[in-house]
Amino acid sequence: MEILSLSLEGLDGTLDTLFKWLEVESLGYDFKILLTMTKRNNVNREWQKTIRHIFPDRVFEQSIRFQSNPIEKAQHNNKILLEDKLSSVQEDYHLFVEELINKYL
Repeated sequence: MEILSLSLEGLDGTLDTLFKWLEVESLGYDFKILLTMTKRNNVNREWQKTIRHIFPDRVFEQSIRFQSNPIEKAQHNNKILLEDKLSSVQEDYHLFVEELINKYL
């Protein structure tokens, strides 16, 4: 639950910053939310569903799951995480890049 709490704090902080920018100057910007450090359990699925409901069309379809071991291993071996074919978090990043390419290029 700690990661979920930190995630919500991070989202709140980001949105607070965006609203402060708008108070200073009317900026023409757009944003999308990338859900990261997610786990594959019912609590996280409900959390993601709620965020998608609150921000329709503002949340990327792909989320990035929380797995520290592949990230630390890639860093220790001086490799890029996307090169690790055995990592499911690597798969998440690949799917996210594909989503970006398919929707925005």
